[in-house]
Amino acid sequence: MVLLRAGDTYSVVGYRLPEVLLTYRRNRYTTSVWRDGSIMSNELYDWDFFIAHASADEAAAENLYDVLDPRSRVFLDSRRLVPGDNWDEVLTSAQRSSLITVVLVSSNTGRAYYEREEIAAALELARSDKDKHRVVPLYLYGAGIHDAGVPYGLRLKHSIQLSKKLGLREAAERLLLALKVMKENEPRKGTLSPDIDQLKQKLRTIVELQKEDLIAELVAMEIQRTLVKAWVDGTEQRSPLR
Repeated sequence: MVLLRAGDTYSVVGYRLPEVLLTYRRNRYTTSVWRDGSIMSNELYDWDFFIAHASADEAAAENLYDVLDPRSRVFLDSRRLVPGDNWDEVLTSAQRSSLITVVLVSSNTGRAYYEREEIAAALELARSDKDKHRVVPLYLYGAGIHDAGVPYGLRLKHSIQLSKKLGLREAAERLLLALKVMKENEPRKGTLSPDIDQLKQKLRTIVELQKEDLIAELVAMEIQRTLVKAWVDGTEQRSPLR
């Protein structure tokens, strides 16, 4: 088995495997190239939404979760953590494997240490690749974009403001629209980007060389089997017990 690595591309070529020729990973997708030339892609992200909130705003976060959950995959610590979880590791992993971080902003946000950490992580994810992660501030009732406690970087994001005219259900519809846009920007299943095409072409050369190695190995095994059989047959013929 041969491991190929080029930048953020990890590929495994196994000439003894009957079907899978290559596994290619990019962003949140893993693409398997099969010997017959077919392609199968699977999404690698686990969650559509990750809800970041202050502890004092847990009730609002759970209300939003209840609205979004029937139509999307939502991570909220109070609903997804189970006893015994290392919560810091689970939360970090969930946020990194989500498409959108929804930041609930209120007068409590400025004093919420862990929420501010999640905001910083979300902004970094979005900064590294806007197609991989999006940050959507959701201002709760009584909070606004011009408040002094709004964390650095959130004011630059197009946000949703709860009001008498726009409640959680309407806000959820806007979030689902943002999710739809992000999914439409993802690579289509069953299609190849140019770099995968180039990688597949190079792979054919490698496979042809490995086929020769495999044939040589099979021939050697057959010769060895023949010699062993001849030796066993000769031994039996010379045995006084026959």
